[in-house]
Amino acid sequence: IGADIVGLGPFTSIVGDAGISIAEAVDIGVTTGNSYTVATAMEGALEAARQVGINLAEAKVTILGATGSIGQVCARLLAPSVGALSLCARRREALEALADEIAPYGALVQVTTEVNKALGEADIVIAVTSAVEAVVQPEMLKPGAVVCDVARPRDVSRQVADKRQDVLVIEGGAVA
Repeated sequence: IGADIVGLGPFTSIVGDAGISIAEAVDIGVTTGNSYTVATAMEGALEAARQVGINLAEAKVTILGATGSIGQVCARLLAPSVGALSLCARRREALEALADEIAPYGALVQVTTEVNKALGEADIVIAVTSAVEAVVQPEMLKPGAVVCDVARPRDVSRQVADKRQDVLVIEGGAVA
């Protein structure tokens, strides 16, 4: 229909071998959409933090799913501008490698495989896991936190909106 490039959405790149088969079958560019997702999620999360008065230079940010393709880029982008980063994922070795890579950029970097520990002190949360059920529950979040939920299916329980009026949850990577 005249497009020069197509960006795949949630799950389409995962089940479609990262778009390789699609790219081979068409005469236009094909991307997973991850770069665009990162850009919109970061823009939204940082603007939400500013709106509620969080000072980015002093903020503690937790990235759930930090070793995935989107989480890693978020960590690299945030490291120079925030006070501290808590990287959370399942595999400690991958977390430590990422922490070593971004530590020189300025933020104090910690790693953990425990979601509760990662969330309890976070001013800003970027949630990008591949979990099949919600991993962020109302009692886990710091008062006044901003949570950017990029995951599909959602990482943030619906109960957060019902029970935590002091927490701002935004949908990351959503574009209209």
